[in-house]
This record gives sequence, structure tokens and C-alpha cells, in this order.
Amino acid sequence: MSLQMKKRVFVSSFLLVPLALYAMFVLYPTFKLFQLSFTDWNGLDGARWIGLDNYREVVQSKEVWVSLRNNLIYFLTGLVGVAFSLFLAVLLTGKLRFAKGFRSIVFAPFILNATAVSFMFGFLYETESGAINVALRALGLGFLEQRWLSDPSVVNVSLALIVVWKTVGFYMVILIAALQSIPDDLYEAAVIDGAGKWQSFRFITLPCISDIVKLSVFLVFTGSVQTFEQPFLLTGQGGPGYASMTFALYSVHEAFQFSRYGLASAMAVVLIAIVLVVQLTQHILVREKGDKHEDFK
Repeated sequence: MSLQMKKRVFVSSFLLVPLALYAMFVLYPTFKLFQLSFTDWNGLDGARWIGLDNYREVVQSKEVWVSLRNNLIYFLTGLVGVAFSLFLAVLLTGKLRFAKGFRSIVFAPFILNATAVSFMFGFLYETESGAINVALRALGLGFLEQRWLSDPSVVNVSLALIVVWKTVGFYMVILIAALQSIPDDLYEAAVIDGAGKWQSFRFITLPCISDIVKLSVFLVFTGSVQTFEQPFLLTGQGGPGYASMTFALYSVHEAFQFSRYGLASAMAVVLIAIVLVVQLTQHILVREKGDKHEDFK
């Protein structure tokens, strides 16, 4: 065996195990997911082929559209969180005393367990003895009290704010890294040209970090459509009614409560398709921007 062949065998042997694991835990389950999405299977008996019936039910189901509307609330609230993260990133990259300490404090919630965070906010959101309503009554603002986890008009925003509180530090960190990569020469030239802080932020900072902002928006989107822990832990099966039901929670609900694994598989395929479409759109937008920069050069 030649030396070149030995190198190939050596490298292939190292790649074989991870490729086998990838095929076992990613490719095969994905294939079975697509296969089951065209069947009516209760998890015990043989799967019965029903074609596109599951996908028709997903499109026609009122509960699915309600869950997607709830996911949209998570997404919009997450965008507010990204904007706040950008504000903190700009603030903490300036000449602020104890900036590193503040960064650590803001980032700390991100490393906390999601279940523990959810239960912590559950105590805060309690109607009678929760810290939020107690504080409002103490401040004479009792008219602002809410049934944070049982009022359909506020429950999704309440749950979405938990996600924002937990993830704002993560987005702040990646935005700080993007801000620190901007050359100081650009700001110095802007000052010489008479640009103010807002003009520097608008015409230098935002364009330079736009790709990272787009990445943050994409991460917020993928996180919002996969939201599961908060409504499941704090409102049970999406109560009250289906007011806090999310798409991921509804698919799990159909699979494990009603044993409709075929429908749940179809919903998972739809979720994958939504994420892929958004990711492809983001890739096209970023590539078009890169092509314009190349043409400009």
C-alpha cells in the first residue's frame, strides 16, 4: 500500500465514526420523520399510508394558525429584545466604568437552566402573591395588575419576556464582538468630517454590523418557532384554552396526548420547511449585499 493510500485510509477511519453517528442520529430519523408524515400512526399499530391528509389538516386546522400567531408574538417580542441588546452592546463598549462587570451580569441569565428560569418567573407572575403584582399594589399602581399567566391577552407576551430576559445577554455579547471589529479609523474620520454620534451610529456602526444583526434576527426567528419550555411549564398544555399554545407545543400535544404521530411528524416537517425558507432568504440577502460590495470595489 502506497503512502498516499495509507493517508487516505487513516483519514477515512477517523471520519467513519462521526459519519456513522450522523447517519444514525440525524439522517435516519429525518428520513423516518418524512415517511411518518404521510401516515396515520398511533405509535403501536402499523402505520397506514394516507398521503397528504396530514398536511391538509395542518393547513386547515384553526389551532395550528393560533399557535403560529402565538409564535409570531414571541418573534416580535424577541426583536425588541435584540434592539435592547444592541443598545446595551453600544453602551458597554463605550468608556463606561465597570463595563465588564455589567456585561457579566447581563450575560448570566443565558447560562441558567431554562426550567429554573421558567419556574422563577412563575412565582413572579402569580396573580395574588407574585412579586410583580405585589410591587404594583405597593406603588399604588394596582390598576396595572394582570393575570399574567391566565389572561389570553397578555399570557404570550408574559412568556415571551422570559425568553427575552434569558437571551438578551447572548445577543449583547455577539453584538459587542461585532462592534469591537469596526476599525477606529472610521469613527475618527467621521469626527473630522463633522459627524455626530447618531450619524456615526447610523452610517458606520449599523452598516458594519448588519450581518450580525441579521444573524441575530434569524436566531430569534428559529428560537421563536421552536418555543416549548415556557408555555409547557407555566401554562400546561397551552392553557388557558389554546391561548398560549405554540407550534412546537401543539405538535408534541398531538403526538403524546392523542397519539397522532403522523400529524405531529407532518407539523415537524412544516417547521423544518419554514426554518429552511427563512434561512435561504437570509442567505440570499447577505449574498446580494456581498455582491454589491464587490461591484462597488
